[in-house]
Amino acid sequence: MNNETRKQLIQSVTAVLCVAGVCISAISVTDKVAEMIKTTAVPASVQQNGVSEEIDDVPTDGDIAEIPANGEPVTDTEAAEQGDTAQTSGETAGTDNGTASSSGSSSSSGTASTTKKTSNVPQTKAEILNYCNTALNKAKAAKIGYNKKMVREVKGSTDGISPSLIKLVTANKSTTMKKGSDDIKDDFPAAGYSWSSKLREQDITNATLKQNGKYYEIRLTLGNEKNPAKGEASSYGRVMSVIDAAEAGNMVPGIKSINMSYHDGYVYAKIDSTTGKLVSAEFSAAADIQASIAIFGDVAVKDIVSTETFTNIVW
Repeated sequence: MNNETRKQLIQSVTAVLCVAGVCISAISVTDKVAEMIKTTAVPASVQQNGVSEEIDDVPTDGDIAEIPANGEPVTDTEAAEQGDTAQTSGETAGTDNGTASSSGSSSSSGTASTTKKTSNVPQTKAEILNYCNTALNKAKAAKIGYNKKMVREVKGSTDGISPSLIKLVTANKSTTMKKGSDDIKDDFPAAGYSWSSKLREQDITNATLKQNGKYYEIRLTLGNEKNPAKGEASSYGRVMSVIDAAEAGNMVPGIKSINMSYHDGYVYAKIDSTTGKLVSAEFSAAADIQASIAIFGDVAVKDIVSTETFTNIVW
């Protein structure tokens, strides 16, 4: 074999070896790519901490289960339960004062429970009124004994009015009622009735309660009323021993006509919270009077304040 032939043979062998090396490299790279695709493809498997877990079936038309951070699929049932829990927490957080709870439904439930009434102390206007009515009526029905002081005085202007007329309408006297006396019906407000108070919410402008040890101190405030009648026919008559036109005529002879405007009325009651029994009470009202009197002519008197105070109550 001459040199030229040997040279061509060596070049041919070298070319073949190069082609073979390129093919081997291509196969190696292809295998690595295939392996990479195999290990990273979601439909085929899921990688967790370097370990491949095979998934038999992956739904394509239906819902795909969510895979949380811990790698455990959430089933449809669990997802529904979590959704219900989240909805309940959201609804609970939206209650109470309109603020969301940062700790979920349990915190919201705790907040809601604190808003519930946990005391038997009357709080609303209706509750305080009902409690006071009950105590006053209970006292009158029980025919309690007491000391009473009644004061009627003119606190407004009396210019141009005869002192003798002022004397007719003023009073200051004290009486004692024995326990069990039937006379209480015509002495304890509302005088002339077996009950003491039938006030309604519309009859008062305000109701307050102050707790002082074991006692409740209640104050009911009345509004303005023209010519109130006795008894249930008027707001003042539902709790006060009011003086109507007929009674005023008996007090001041010669009255041709009279108009009275009641105002600044209140009822104060001190009640033992443990028994519901009345301890003391006060009934007060002011009246402005315009009248035509035979002897005195037309007169106007303002702020005739009448107050009845009951103490030393005996049950």
